[in-house]
Amino acid sequence: MRSAESGPDHRLVIAKLQIKLRAKKRRRHTKTIFDADKLSEAETKRKVFLSFKNRFEVLGSRNTEDTGSVESIWTALLSAYGEPIEKILGVQKRPK
Repeated sequence: MRSAESGPDHRLVIAKLQIKLRAKKRRRHTKTIFDADKLSEAETKRKVFLSFKNRFEVLGSRNTEDTGSVESIWTALLSAYGEPIEKILGVQKRPK
């Protein structure tokens, strides 16, 4: 099918498309948000500080020559921060 408006070497293309809508995929693993409002209390702040101090003394006392892999150091740091905060502060509840 040729047309006078589209030029002599072009052919018009006609197509029928069917589009289906899909639901948006939800993320299963979300970032953990800790309840930082509890840090305004002096007792809670002291507990967090002491737990960090104890954890990093243990990490600092490890032999610096036997550092191991980067992955093991990273997991040790994550557990040094994450575990005490999760125990003391808890996870913030999200409104629905």
